[in-house]
Amino acid sequence: MSLADERSDVRRLRATAHPIRLEMLSLLTGAELSAAEVARELGITHANASYHLRTLLDAGELVIASEEKIRGGVAKRYRHPWEKGAARPRKKYLPALAALRTLGKKQAQALLDGIKSKPAA
Repeated sequence: MSLADERSDVRRLRATAHPIRLEMLSLLTGAELSAAEVARELGITHANASYHLRTLLDAGELVIASEEKIRGGVAKRYRHPWEKGAARPRKKYLPALAALRTLGKKQAQALLDGIKSKPAA
């Protein structure tokens, strides 16, 4: 496995380690939603939803399902590509991902901060 592959895997793992993002992935597995719709469903601000959606999109966990013009702007609808053949975490990272999901937000952030500070081997 190359260093680039490992970094990509770490980015995906970090993106899914946040509790709000986990909820977003759950919502977007069965539906295509815009940032405004996700914000309403989760009871968070539109800006906060947009930030977390961009993070998941950049990590490859979401795809843009469609775009529509609304009041002069473009609203993107996102979905989580769970279908067979879609990008999934490597099996060797699944235990770590499961452990991160059990941690509280502060504990998970402290763990991720520790990973960031360690040099790549």
